[in-house]
Amino acid sequence: MGALTRVCAAVLGGVLLLFLAAAASARVPAAALEREYKPVCAQAKPGYMQCNAEVAVRGPGAVASAANFGFAPADLQRAYGMTSAAAGRGGDQTIAIIDAFDAPRAEADLAVYRAKYGLPACTSANGCFRKVDENGGTSFPAGERSWAQETALDLDMASAMCPHCKLLLVEASSASAASLATAANTAAVLGATQISNSYGGPEFPSETYFEQYYNHQGVAVVASSGDSGFGVEYPAASAYVTAVGGTSLVRDSSPRGWSETAWAGAGSGCSAYIPKPAWQADTGCATRSVADVSAVADPGTGVAAFDSGSGGWGVYGGTSAAAPLIAGVYALVGPAAGTNYADYAYRNPSAFRDVTSGGNGPCSLIYLCNAGIGFDGPTGVGTPNGSDTPQPATGNTTAKPTLPSVKISRRSMRVTRGGSLRVRLSCPSGAACSGQLVLRTRAHGSRVTLSIAKRGFYVPAGSSRTVTVRLTRRVRAMLARSRKLQVSAAAASLDTEHSAAAATFLVRAPRATRR
Repeated sequence: MGALTRVCAAVLGGVLLLFLAAAASARVPAAALEREYKPVCAQAKPGYMQCNAEVAVRGPGAVASAANFGFAPADLQRAYGMTSAAAGRGGDQTIAIIDAFDAPRAEADLAVYRAKYGLPACTSANGCFRKVDENGGTSFPAGERSWAQETALDLDMASAMCPHCKLLLVEASSASAASLATAANTAAVLGATQISNSYGGPEFPSETYFEQYYNHQGVAVVASSGDSGFGVEYPAASAYVTAVGGTSLVRDSSPRGWSETAWAGAGSGCSAYIPKPAWQADTGCATRSVADVSAVADPGTGVAAFDSGSGGWGVYGGTSAAAPLIAGVYALVGPAAGTNYADYAYRNPSAFRDVTSGGNGPCSLIYLCNAGIGFDGPTGVGTPNGSDTPQPATGNTTAKPTLPSVKISRRSMRVTRGGSLRVRLSCPSGAACSGQLVLRTRAHGSRVTLSIAKRGFYVPAGSSRTVTVRLTRRVRAMLARSRKLQVSAAAASLDTEHSAAAATFLVRAPRATRR
């Protein structure tokens, strides 16, 4: 029951992330643990946006057989209880995909994806697929490889959740905030019933000007919350969009058949400039809180998508995957005239399943960077809870607090001369704690996340144990250069309903040998 977490907190050397997972519970646990992934788009400069997709670059899923490793449409529909709805609904809906630059092979690549999974054809010839520029015409911008990859992911995920929906691809002439906002507005003018925006950038004072471009009553406008952990992006901060956070999704033996925890990469927090909407009741943010809802985004438990420009099949993640999935869910629900869909989840909480563990912190207000009972920053109200999934028991609806999970020592520690790190784990009274300890890191200044070590553990109830993990040569070299690394650890105890523990501490290089 894994949660592949990633916390963005680079100090001096880089960030080292740990998470716990049950080796037997993930869909492809070995693949998830061994996979390395990176952002699809480079970090944007001020005034511009970056796509929020991540892709496997090494290990299972980073090859042409990736379709066998990432989640398929049937998996995603089952996980969110949408199989029945997806089979017969959506034919009267149009999901608009907003991306920058031209994706010249978008329609052809979409055909490969849909054929692979037996989805009905969606082409310009049969009227299902349409591509326009940001003004609604056919003067398409120049192509750009990374954004074409994003486009492929978006079209595939919208198709996965709503196979019968029409698709409208609107290509902005650049990745500027102005061009992308114009494209989103054009989508509404052209009759889109859902508008998916899988991009974002740091907030800026003039973002309030662009609110008018995302304000479309009766249209479900969604935006990815970001892939850099705690922090807010625009347009996810808009009061007129549904901000989509991210989770780690794995198979398990529960009645639902799946479990989810907050993904460490998902964006969340308080907007710097957008006022508090009337439909948000949390008190930690005086302004707009992010996110509203969530879906799978962890590339370690990622989805399959096809993009010929990057070699074909790949395993993807990022909140870029979650946003079009939510757009597809809203398409299956159907729009209501005059509805501001930004508040839909708050008016219909039973349509979402609460995510209560995992986090993307640290932060000063726990609920803004840690999943918990009710609304929280990383996952919002929760993930889609369709009619096909077993529903929570009725009667007393008062949520019971989860038991404490395994705890991680917060003291700083020094790597041994042999290159090992000793992590102290404690298990509370009640039941033993077991799972797998996984370490991830990224070099200072880099956005590429690396899998570096994994180790199973068992801690008897009411006791402590030291887990020794051998660091890879690459990480030892990083530590030798920087002399210390900030470590953020997240753990989910398998036998206590996945409740999360978190700790932040410092790892130091071995002491120099005296001569």
